[in-house]
Order: sequence, then structure tokens, then C-alpha cells
Amino acid sequence: MGRTEWLRLYGLLVGKDELASDLFDEQITYLDSVSAEATGKSVAFFYISSAGNAVVRKNGDYVTKMIELAGGEYAFADLGGDDTATGSVNLEMEQFYSEAKDADFIIYNSSIDGEVRTIDELLGKSHLLADFKAVQNGNVWCTGKNLFQETTEFGLLISDMNQIFAENLDTTAALNFLYRLR
Repeated sequence: MGRTEWLRLYGLLVGKDELASDLFDEQITYLDSVSAEATGKSVAFFYISSAGNAVVRKNGDYVTKMIELAGGEYAFADLGGDDTATGSVNLEMEQFYSEAKDADFIIYNSSIDGEVRTIDELLGKSHLLADFKAVQNGNVWCTGKNLFQETTEFGLLISDMNQIFAENLDTTAALNFLYRLR
């Protein structure tokens, strides 16, 4: 929630500290509503680069921490290293396949190369994805294209993830940052 807490500083700078605190507290409320129990569900968060590589987040990155807070287990738990300042790593599709094919959920990060709307569009990026457990079970999700511009609402994103991982979706309500590919 450190990224969201910047909201308080901005509020202070523009004389809206009470409003900023209220908005921050709202995100804490979303976070507090998340079950603290791990779901035991594994999650791969990635996108396919124009070169055909899978780009995944390093273990310990803030995205992987949000997955953990939401009750998921990041599929690339052993992928880390501080050799670069970036939070992501390019993987050849063979390595990505071997490490993520059995993930219970996959979340495609469309904030980089544009949104995909269907499973067929996703499979157009790599036919290997058709063999993934999550694809076969219908647990394929996509982020909105503005995910990283919404840092003031990460509590809500974690709540969305938790609803998916805990399989506690209200079928009448839309999620705020994620949508299911069909």
C-alpha cells in the first residue's frame, strides 16, 4: 500500500489532506475485507512481448506481493535477483510453459501491449497457452490497459484478485481491474 500512500502526500501538498486520508482509508478497507487465508491457488501474471517472450514479474515485486496478499501463490516464486532495477524478466516460452502450465489462474497484463478480449486472441499470441491448466479450466483473466495508472486503488485490485482466487465471485457484479477471457 506504499504506492497508494503517496495519495496522502499529494493531498497535503494541495490542501486536501482530509480527502486524501479518506481515499487512502477506503483502500485499507478493501484490503481489510480480503481473507487473510492463503487459497493454495497458483497464479501466473505475464504478458507476451513483441519478440514472443513471456514477460513475468520477479518474485518480491509489488505485483507478486499483491497476489500473495490476495491469497494466491505466485507461479514464479523462485524467480528473483537484484541484478537489474526492473521488476520484470523475459522468459523464453519453453521456460514459461514449464513453470506456469499448471497454474490455477493466469492473469494477462494488457497494460503493456493492449487489451485482449477473448481466449482466441490470447492464443494468437502463443499457441502453447492452449495446454495451460488455467485455460482449460476457464481461469484466464486480463487486466485493464490502465492498471498501472491506478496506483491509488491497489486495495481494490487486491480485493478483486481475492474474489477470483477464493472463487467467491458475485456473478452479478463486475470486477474493477480484471475481466475474464472467454
